[in-house]
Amino acid sequence: MIDGAVQIALAGKERHLEEWAKLIKRIKKRASKRNELAHLTAMANTSGKEIRLMLAPSVFDTRDNEGREYDVKEIREFGESFRKLAADLDEFWVTIPPVLP
Repeated sequence: MIDGAVQIALAGKERHLEEWAKLIKRIKKRASKRNELAHLTAMANTSGKEIRLMLAPSVFDTRDNEGREYDVKEIREFGESFRKLAADLDEFWVTIPPVLP
């Protein structure tokens, strides 16, 4: 929905449309990762010498998938990629001239 609205607003502005195509691809990829992370549960693995915090599939998740675990380092990396995308979107928006009725 947002992609369509932006494409209409940027009709005829090829440079902006090319940049938007790259951004929307990243947005969709990050949205997919965000949705995956949102369905995980915070857990602590205490089987070793140190407590290992992670996000992992819930034992109550009955979906037919084999989700994986993410450790704190990976979660931080995802967070940084979300922040980078937000910053890139902010930079993109300021390059678009206002559309007046």
